[in-house]
Amino acid sequence: MKIDPNLVTDDMPLRLKKALELAFPHGGMTVSGLRTEIRNGNLAAETIAGKQFTTLNHIKAMRAKCRANQKGSASGSASERDEQPSGSSSTDRLKSAQDALQTMSLALIGRSKNTSLKDTSRTSTRVIRKA
Repeated sequence: MKIDPNLVTDDMPLRLKKALELAFPHGGMTVSGLRTEIRNGNLAAETIAGKQFTTLNHIKAMRAKCRANQKGSASGSASERDEQPSGSSSTDRLKSAQDALQTMSLALIGRSKNTSLKDTSRTSTRVIRKA
């Protein structure tokens, strides 16, 4: 079913495929890509009767969110670094978590207590067959 783009409003619920055709007329994005953005929380969508719907406004908001995410550098901006208290960083939290994991694993590696009875001999049992 062909949708007349002139009749579509920005808040009209559209199936993902139709929204994709209108928002990305030259391609570059797939329905699977939209579903990924929904899972990542970047694209708002509704599920009605097992079918996913979104709006052109939601896609515009997703695109703005993606542009904002690209502007930040991997190391963070100077203002982000200034907001952190001196001496704290994600590296410190990671190191602390790794230290805790190493301590737990070393405790598990240690020799476990003997759970066998002291008098367990390894004598074989004689099987008698009836003729």
